[in-house]
Amino acid sequence: MPMSVSSIFPNMPMNPPRPTAMEPLAGAAAQPALDIVALCPRFPAWGPAARYAAELAMALGATLTGLYIGKPLSSASPAGVPPALEREWLAYMHDEVRAAVVAGSGFVHWASRFTPSPHWQVALGDPAEALRTVGDWSDLLVLEHGEHTRGDPSGLIASAVLSGLACILVPEAAYVPGRLERVAVAWDDTALATRALHAALPLLHRASEVVLLCSERSWEVPGSLPERLAFDARKHLVERGIVFAVEPVGQGGDAILAAASRHRADLLVMGANGKHRFNVRYLDPDTDYVLHHAGLPLFLKH
Repeated sequence: MPMSVSSIFPNMPMNPPRPTAMEPLAGAAAQPALDIVALCPRFPAWGPAARYAAELAMALGATLTGLYIGKPLSSASPAGVPPALEREWLAYMHDEVRAAVVAGSGFVHWASRFTPSPHWQVALGDPAEALRTVGDWSDLLVLEHGEHTRGDPSGLIASAVLSGLACILVPEAAYVPGRLERVAVAWDDTALATRALHAALPLLHRASEVVLLCSERSWEVPGSLPERLAFDARKHLVERGIVFAVEPVGQGGDAILAAASRHRADLLVMGANGKHRFNVRYLDPDTDYVLHHAGLPLFLKH
């Protein structure tokens, strides 16, 4: 189980306070604020993921929490550390944790330029378990992808996506503004695409333009399923007041990325798949291909 450093450092809140409900407009239902979490592995440098999350929180009126996940503290050094260096290694681990906690004030000061009352959290332990816990109280996780994550050597990206939490992966190579002018949605009439489309609705409502990239199979009329099980993505969007265009695209990641590029999309929404095997988490080849060839942020939902 990951342990929040808050339990060691009492000045740190265990969990960010939930946003106070705002009075709804007359005749309208209240829309709760989204809770956005930015994964910050290299504090105190607030990289592309943190900035994207901060700008997105400002645009959506969402709450923002910066998150650092570190290795668990232990009274014993791991195997392979010479006995003469055990004390130095343990001191280094404790110093790293304390530095992560201290970095919180810097994150709050920086993020306050974008959104009121940001928070900072430090978790220790298994990243997959920590991210599942984050998913209990947040709606969206923003993290980086690029050369240092190619092949996902730590399994962090796969853990984040397979946790079930909606994720936006931001390219680390360049500054990408957290805006929602044009959003492309990859649609192939599968359960994965349905979950991604539904999870992205709060973002689609804010977009100036939405384009539904429909694969060839999604145009087929489901004749074998009972009508009550059928899901019509276009009807789903229309009923929620989202104006969109439709473009047929071919199969495969190349076709999806090419169509998103033609529409100059700021964000690509798509379902993501992956597996757990022998405590190793990894994304399926199609998802991994799009991830490592995309030059724009990806909204992924497992």
